[in-house]
Amino acid sequence: MKNKIFLLSIILLFSIFTMLLIINNKQNNKTYEDNNTNLEKEDTMEKYKVVLTVNNKELDIELEDNSTVNQLIEILKQKELIIKAYDYGNFEKVGNLGYDLITNDEEVQTEYGDIVLYQGNKISLFYNSNNWSYTKLGHIKNIDKEQLINLLGDSDVILKFTLK
Repeated sequence: MKNKIFLLSIILLFSIFTMLLIINNKQNNKTYEDNNTNLEKEDTMEKYKVVLTVNNKELDIELEDNSTVNQLIEILKQKELIIKAYDYGNFEKVGNLGYDLITNDEEVQTEYGDIVLYQGNKISLFYNSNNWSYTKLGHIKNIDKEQLINLLGDSDVILKFTLK
């Protein structure tokens, strides 16, 4: 009888030890997958450079890290994006995409140079501020407010987005 109890105790300890190893291995794999996912996101934002051309001037865009930007990059891999934008409210130029993108809307206080997705199918480029629910796409890096206002002018403008 003592031998059976001893044997059962060893089997039980071995089973517990094996289960602990399996659990630890799964946790290590999940951490590895999470780390790789984060690296891929960082890689996406650093790997791709989106340029906005307005009136023959190229403007560098610092991209946001969200699924909308990832979808936009996939589109730009296929073709450039050209949008006819009109003035709205004396603070932005807005134009129709002609299709919907994934939205990640949140209440945002925009500033000059911000580029956002509005209502899932419009791109807005701000030259003044506004507070509304948008999906942020990026921000123009290499222009000041006065230069941007002068570049956009008072009338409709063509916004050309390309992947470099």
